[in-house]
Amino acid sequence: MNFRKGENTNIETKEFEGLNHLFQESETGDSTEYGIIEQTMSPQVLEYIKGWLKRTL
Repeated sequence: MNFRKGENTNIETKEFEGLNHLFQESETGDSTEYGIIEQTMSPQVLEYIKGWLKRTL
């Protein structure tokens, strides 16, 4: 995606190690783990989002 074409320049890209694409802590990131992961979303991601919102709003 090319965000530079839009007017919103208030974006960030962040990679979280050890998390799957649902932002859950996982061993492999494979979809076969979905049924055994009890976590809804990693607290690390929630804190990052909270901090980002505070910085940008």
